[in-house]
Amino acid sequence: MIPPSDFYLKHKNIDFIPTTPTCGPPPEAYLAINCMQILTGPDFLRNRAAAQVTLVNYTAAIVNNTINTGIILDIYVRPVKEITDYLTNISGITKEIIDTKSINFTYAQELVPEKIEDKIIIGWGIYHLLDLLNIDIDHQKLRNIQNLPPYLKNPRSVARMAKEQLNFEVTNNGTPSSFNLALASMNLYKKYEAEGNKMIPKRRKPKKTTSSLSSTISIFSTTFSTRTILTQFETQASTTCVLCTTGALFTLGRVNCCNIL
Repeated sequence: MIPPSDFYLKHKNIDFIPTTPTCGPPPEAYLAINCMQILTGPDFLRNRAAAQVTLVNYTAAIVNNTINTGIILDIYVRPVKEITDYLTNISGITKEIIDTKSINFTYAQELVPEKIEDKIIIGWGIYHLLDLLNIDIDHQKLRNIQNLPPYLKNPRSVARMAKEQLNFEVTNNGTPSSFNLALASMNLYKKYEAEGNKMIPKRRKPKKTTSSLSSTISIFSTTFSTRTILTQFETQASTTCVLCTTGALFTLGRVNCCNIL
């Protein structure tokens, strides 16, 4: 039972007066992530791939120009698709780095989730960073630095926010640094940690993929197959299905025979 608010004032002989407990996650629950990106196609926005992944913990810091032990993970990743541009001037990634130091994307996909399991992940454009690795995490465990309280209505790049809020340069003597970007995200969060809930991103709608369509169809006894793979329910498509060739009409929710309605 919780005592009334004036209990401890009336019983002044009590030696111990408890303080209000805090139920927030401990510092070790937080990790900040950064991904250096390269291009695997002509579209600068749509054809990005992760080439370096860095995770730092709550205590990460640079002391006397030396990185402390706050690095949890720092790996170079070889993308599945052919690289069209290393974006070296903004990523620091070169062909030599990818050829000699990188691990394959599949292994990175296994390694990163192991490190971030049960953690709260901080990053700038956090959904985009996780999408680069095909990782999905509950939005309550994410903190998006783009939603930093001073910039809620006027977002900035993490580099600019770090300069304005921390007087911290994210480049290392002019060279792009994945560690510095991850560290900037962590320190920006720590500065406004009391308002951390404002940095929780909105929940995303689950993606509707081919597998979800197939699993829905499989519960029916009638076999429904197409000669075209549909990537989303919303995709506009017209193809020939087995049932059409036999002259039958099959309706399944928004799917009417071979037409997506």
